[in-house]
Amino acid sequence: MIGWAVKDRMKKDLAIRTLDMAVRLRDPVPCCIVHSDRGSQ
Repeated sequence: MIGWAVKDRMKKDLAIRTLDMAVRLRDPVPCCIVHSDRGSQ
């Protein structure tokens, strides 16, 4: 796991913040693949 966010509601900004964190922490290469778990819990 390289990015995470917690909030009391699951809205799109939660996913965007998580992806932003992952990009800032890992500085991914071009054409990297983002895999996300679609589960909510």
